[in-house]
Amino acid sequence: NEQQKLKVHLLCDPAAAVPAPVKREEDAKPAAKKSKVQEAEEAWETDHFAEARRATAEKAAMDELASQLPGLHTKLRGFDEHGTFAAPVTDDIAPNYSKIIHHPMDLGTMRKKLGKGKYRGGKTWQEGFAAFTKDVELMCKNCMKYNGDGEYYQEGEKLLVYAQDLLGELEQKLERITQGSVARARKAAAGSNSNSKPSGNKRDDPEGGKRKGKGEDCRDMAAVGAGEACVRPYTLIEDYVPVGDEEEVEAMMACQVPDEQRPVPEFEDEDTWLPREVPYTRCKELGQEVLEQDVFGMDVVARSHMLAALQGKGFSEKDAAALLEDRLLPTINRCYGKLTAASALTHNVTHAATALLSEENLSKPAKTAIQRLKTAAQHHPEEYAIKHKGHGVVCAVKGGMETDEFLVDLLGEVYPPWRWCEKQDAIRKVAADHKIPADEVPEFYNMMLERPKGDANGYAVVVVDAMSMSNYSSRLSHSCNPNCEVRVRAVDGKYRLMMFLIRPVAHGEELTYNYNTITDSLQEFKAAVCLCGTRFCFGNYLSYAGGEAYKEVIGEELRMSDRHAMLLEACTKPRLGEEDLEALQLAGWAPRRGMLVGLPPWALKYVALLLAYVRQERSKLP
Repeated sequence: NEQQKLKVHLLCDPAAAVPAPVKREEDAKPAAKKSKVQEAEEAWETDHFAEARRATAEKAAMDELASQLPGLHTKLRGFDEHGTFAAPVTDDIAPNYSKIIHHPMDLGTMRKKLGKGKYRGGKTWQEGFAAFTKDVELMCKNCMKYNGDGEYYQEGEKLLVYAQDLLGELEQKLERITQGSVARARKAAAGSNSNSKPSGNKRDDPEGGKRKGKGEDCRDMAAVGAGEACVRPYTLIEDYVPVGDEEEVEAMMACQVPDEQRPVPEFEDEDTWLPREVPYTRCKELGQEVLEQDVFGMDVVARSHMLAALQGKGFSEKDAAALLEDRLLPTINRCYGKLTAASALTHNVTHAATALLSEENLSKPAKTAIQRLKTAAQHHPEEYAIKHKGHGVVCAVKGGMETDEFLVDLLGEVYPPWRWCEKQDAIRKVAADHKIPADEVPEFYNMMLERPKGDANGYAVVVVDAMSMSNYSSRLSHSCNPNCEVRVRAVDGKYRLMMFLIRPVAHGEELTYNYNTITDSLQEFKAAVCLCGTRFCFGNYLSYAGGEAYKEVIGEELRMSDRHAMLLEACTKPRLGEEDLEALQLAGWAPRRGMLVGLPPWALKYVALLLAYVRQERSKLP
């Protein structure tokens, strides 16, 4: 759009923001003769100026390339409707593939390379662009070479033509940025010694630290002072991005309030049952009201040491817990976030204690307690360690934020459940084929958006994946005593995941929510150490539910013979009875609507029988 073009123009030529002075005839004066030294100095300044402009233009083009490639990659995945190019091809899928194709390539591998910055380029944008183009052509031509002719050959050919059109448009755009900027650089260099004043725009930050627009690569803001760069870059988006099956995704996210609302069944939560529509509200602005920065915390062991040190005469454990959570934790993120992660860890809690002691609104007993903590930490620094949690989000509003304020939409790529399961199966297969060990702790960048069961079209679910495309909502950390929660609300007829504050938040306090995730893996549970440092910290951000409880219920109530009997009953008696309709209604599923559209009668019957078992299972689980 025109705004983005203006930003690029000003980045490459800040002087263009200032109108040229109007010359009058009476102002004209004969030019003074220049000495050889002056001419030499001006020649050097002109060359130096032009070189700096070229470097700035090149950087602008490289930044544009980095911001555009993830979106281009998403378009290629959307074009690949059957997932032919989604993951590496093995000999099990395509016999003798490795003997015919010596340099395989796929969209999954390209996505990993994007995440690692392999396509950014070295000194010029052309290097990164050429590398991405080479991989796309290699992937398509491999498909055409192996298949020779037929359906898969045509898929490779169509994808190649589509990709070449997209890449051609992007190449022209990048060339306009560099060529136009160099031309302006020469023009500006010719007048670099004139009396015109430079504009007020900072050359290092021409946008003044404001958030970037749709599709642009999210970067740390200079004003944040966040220390180390983001470990996981993401492409900033302003709305949900469906991944394949776009019409189905839109239908499942659509809100339709029924004319007559059914009563909320027993064991169901009213907030998740009833559809709720809210007016559009602006999210908190990144860089103004919230900041992305490195965030820090403490484990339960360090917290217990700090609580003991804070307590003293006239200062109880309750007072110490309130001081630690309400004042010390926000101070840690406020002052440690301006350091690099490595240097912050060398200070343990003494740096924050010193900063807190300098605040005037701290009571005398609290100051005495903080001084005790500081002294103890200086003598035994290892017991009062501050730990780096990663990249997070903190409140930047001087007066803080209030309960029920809207924070931000949780955005990402949206998958229908079957497409998400396909993706997870492909990931597991690739990991197994290449013997890639699984992470000790799973990533938490995806969340289910569940359509309320009281919607006129019944229950539906999609998966929102904020791993690669999102906004700052994907930076929020877990807390056992969070200040935010995610609610499903409808805006303009479309359900969204919206984050709201559930209690007041102080300036500098980290914004968090509870992941509410359960694992049946003891290894995952032990590795998921929580660093929230709150009074309700459980020590782990995963809840552990041993798999034996589920196995016991299934072993008694749903043996293999029972499962076969249910399937047989569904096939031989497919007509839905009153009990079946009740099971569907209690689960919020409308027959032949929502997620059940297109199912044959026997499948509807089987779903009803399974739902009846699920309710029975819920009543028997501990």
